[in-house]
Amino acid sequence: MDLTYRRSGSNWEFENVKVTKSALTPGQDATVQRCMEESARATMFPVDSNEALETVAPQFVVRLAFSVPLPAEGTELTSNQIARMIGTGGTGGVITVPGCSDCVTRTEYPYGLKCEPKTSGSNVDCEEIGTNVCATTPKACLSGVFGGRSGVIMY
Repeated sequence: MDLTYRRSGSNWEFENVKVTKSALTPGQDATVQRCMEESARATMFPVDSNEALETVAPQFVVRLAFSVPLPAEGTELTSNQIARMIGTGGTGGVITVPGCSDCVTRTEYPYGLKCEPKTSGSNVDCEEIGTNVCATTPKACLSGVFGGRSGVIMY
């Protein structure tokens, strides 16, 4: 799910929650969304003035994913499982790199630009339109995963 924060002065203030993908039975995702909205309603955090994207982006999206049911305490998650949870496992849709990503210079042939996953200081979703054209949103992005004994990992 995506938790969207809107800039208000020098803080990011909670705006809404959107379930982006769910394997729950119909109706349960709405219950989870309401629960998250109630939990995050009054949350805010400071804009990081050292992050150039944060100083210009009007929105900050925290992409939070976790398995339901949650993994048992002490469960080790593979890199592939984590990639699927944060949306970097390849969906075959229009978005080339879902989640936190950016357009970067391709250093190998055919050169040009490509989408690359990022962990912070990036945009939400990247689409490779051609070998020399990328498109991203103007929203700042931070990803998170719930797993094992580590709790929520924000990076």
